[in-house]
Amino acid sequence: MPTSVSNSLWLRRPQPEQSPISPTRSGLVGLEDSACSKCDHTLALYPANTGGDLLVFLRALLGSVCVIAASPAFAGDTPLYQPSPAWVTPVVLADATKSGGTSPVIVIFDMQQRIENGRLWSYTDGATRIASPEILAQAATLALAWAPDKGDLTIHELSIQRGTQRIDLLAKGQKFTVLRREESLEQRMLTGILTATMAIEGLQVGDILRLRSSTSAKDDALGGRVQNVAPILAAPAQIGFGRIRVSWPVSAAPQWKLLANGVKAVPVTKGAYTELTLDLPAAKQPDMPGDAPSRYQHPPLLELATFADWADVSKTFAPLFDTKGAIAPGSPLRAEVDAIKKTAASPLERAQRALELVQDKIRYLAVGMDGGNYVPQAPARTWELRYGDCKAKTVLLLAILRDLDIASEPVLANVGMGDFVPERLPSAAAFNHVFVRAHVGGETLWLDGTGSGSRIGDIRDTPGVGYVLPIDAAGAALTRIETHANARPMIDLSVDADESASGDLPSAFTATAIVQGPAASMLTLAKSQLGEKEQREAVGQFLQGFLGEGQYTDASIVPDPVAGVVTVKATGATTSIWRTDDRRRKRSVTRLIDQMNFDPDRSKT
Repeated sequence: MPTSVSNSLWLRRPQPEQSPISPTRSGLVGLEDSACSKCDHTLALYPANTGGDLLVFLRALLGSVCVIAASPAFAGDTPLYQPSPAWVTPVVLADATKSGGTSPVIVIFDMQQRIENGRLWSYTDGATRIASPEILAQAATLALAWAPDKGDLTIHELSIQRGTQRIDLLAKGQKFTVLRREESLEQRMLTGILTATMAIEGLQVGDILRLRSSTSAKDDALGGRVQNVAPILAAPAQIGFGRIRVSWPVSAAPQWKLLANGVKAVPVTKGAYTELTLDLPAAKQPDMPGDAPSRYQHPPLLELATFADWADVSKTFAPLFDTKGAIAPGSPLRAEVDAIKKTAASPLERAQRALELVQDKIRYLAVGMDGGNYVPQAPARTWELRYGDCKAKTVLLLAILRDLDIASEPVLANVGMGDFVPERLPSAAAFNHVFVRAHVGGETLWLDGTGSGSRIGDIRDTPGVGYVLPIDAAGAALTRIETHANARPMIDLSVDADESASGDLPSAFTATAIVQGPAASMLTLAKSQLGEKEQREAVGQFLQGFLGEGQYTDASIVPDPVAGVVTVKATGATTSIWRTDDRRRKRSVTRLIDQMNFDPDRSKT
């Protein structure tokens, strides 16, 4: 008999896809948002689960150089070749290979850092045993990435140890070749990253390949403050010699925090400096169920920062989001704001129109060059270019709202790990996104310029990012966003199916889906760029997760820019959802239910 099913997929407005934690060599992370990872091209040095792909880890170990700071000081577009800094305590390779009969692939993993005069110096020594042809294939080509406008890449040693013979590759004239390429354009990012590459000549199975390098970084946007996030390699990883060593002047001690189980460290004063040393690998970390809250899913970390508290972080960012004089008289942007004043009567309508303007008229593109990891693009420049990232869109939206006499301020957030923020050390490194908190008629509105399709009905939607830090010249404390259901579902699907012929035969159906958000943007793009046949295929792929495999006789995509939605309609036939269970014929109300799973591990409490 005919059946009619209506399903609304109520999701929070999709948040930017982020790696939960991407610790960096310098620890100076940036703010970023939709469709990309980190604005400052952070590099995860090793997987959170040390039982992950060893070859991937080894590639990161040998090629883990990424300079990220907002200052152009010490900048260079070619690697430097110099001895290691005097404060470094080098490791003797012969000592590292004394491993009691075992031969770990990771012979040396040594990270040393110094915080001094508002600068973070980072030194890495990595030695890998080429134990198999697979490892040889991975290690034979090095690729070191760095941002030339933000710091130098300095190579101290590149050598091969073959038995008792040490082969100095740099002395033999091998040098890195520098490539300029934008690898993140698909994620709408311009990073300016350079990549130094080298194909290691003569490397053989049984050799030990060693690379020692360092970077220096100072971020003027942080007002002389320094921060660092160092991942801690834990068991069951095996290392010949592993260490994290951090030092700072006795008179200028940073705050530090260990975010790891079973790991302890005691600072030791040596002359004018204090040292904190961790031996690696650390104790094996507890196994967490896959559905545990994100605050339990982070890798073991060592954090250091010279921020006093969260209020200090808030105050530090306030000058970067100052909008005074941002909208010049007679400018094109002034005309847009005046149009909102004329056509929108209430403050709530004006806030929605401002958000719609920033979302719809400014496309997303992250620019991490020239200090772009923390410093936002000027509103007038963003309007001229018609692109910007989360910082640029936020400061533009702030300028418009404030000109409309709507009280508002930016808030820092961590998409993906928002509930982990209160446990972290106060620093800018705890965040990867920024958007706006507005105050209208006694209500608090959370407005994200990097979203899409927000209309007046969505103005009260709440982002599920956990804790945020308001940016205020007087300082502010962490605030938790209390969420509620969105006003509209992201997908509202209605299906009329005729199953009267047989429970075993395909069912004729008519489906209508009202879509908003990023999915609506993709469908609009498909409508504008694809032919009729390709559009029908796109609709089929979109509906497959809800209806299963099917054949479509008709399909349409109808954008509605006023409502900020796209209506998808399709007719056709789909495979039967009926099944036999214990000699009874059964069917789910919808295939969506089959996709839902709740299977907590009660043994891990």
